[in-house]
This record gives sequence, structure tokens and C-alpha cells, in this order.
Amino acid sequence: MAAKLSTTTTRPDQFMLRLPDGMRSKLAKLAEANGRSMNAEILGALEQHLTGSDRLSAVEVAIEKQRKTVQELESRIQSLESHALASAVRALAENSDLETRQEGLTAREAGLIRALLKRTGVSEAGLLEELAVHSVEEIRDLDRAVTTIFLRGQTA
Repeated sequence: MAAKLSTTTTRPDQFMLRLPDGMRSKLAKLAEANGRSMNAEILGALEQHLTGSDRLSAVEVAIEKQRKTVQELESRIQSLESHALASAVRALAENSDLETRQEGLTAREAGLIRALLKRTGVSEAGLLEELAVHSVEEIRDLDRAVTTIFLRGQTA
């Protein structure tokens, strides 16, 4: 018996497509303008649509990277602002006569301490407890208060 040769050829998949009224003529005009068959025009549009989702994913990834960069920059700015505020408080402390201070902080000093607490996210109650005072205005050692805030802020 002679071996039977395969005569099957691979044919592209066929798909019946129903077009709404007027779309066939629009497609024919577009295909003619692009120098392609209607079939090639449809396949090109499908290919562009299918690969377009990959571009969308790439855009989403780029947006996420940008969002992380913005968060990182905001964090750095906040840290720099906190350090600048702390420097201002320390300079104020250096100009104050802390050794002989019998009373608590001035209203301005108390305001700077509260601003520093807010910037660093440190709890005012926690600071007051550690310094064994009942209010920010009762703090007598401004340098110790600033140091405490920064130590607590680093662990927060």
C-alpha cells in the first residue's frame, strides 16, 4: 500500500462579522484611502486596539512610578522643613538663658515646639509625659524638648 500524502493546508480562521448600517461604506473608503483591502483595514484596527492595552499598562506603570517619586519628594521636603524648624528652635534656645530659667517657655517658644510636634507627627502628650510637665508652656529645657521630639520622630 502506498503512503497517503497529506494535502491539507492551513487556512486562516474565518469569522462572520455583522456591520451596522453605513459602517461597510466607511470601512471601504478608509481601506481605499490607505491602499489596503477591507480585511487588512479591519485586521490593522484590531491589532492596534489589542496592542493599545499594552500601552495603557505602560502608562499606568509610569504614573505609579511618578506617584511614588512625588511621595518620596514630599517626605524629603517634610523632613527638611522639620530640620529647619528644629534649627530655628535650637537657635532660639541658644539665645535664651536656659540655665537660670525659672519659668516655662514664652508663647513664641511654645508655638515653635507645637509646630515641630505637628511636623514630626510626635504626640504632645508623649512629650509632656517624658518631660514631666503638664503643658508645653511649662517646659524649661528647650534643647531637651527638641532632642526628645526628634528622637521620637525618628521612631514614628
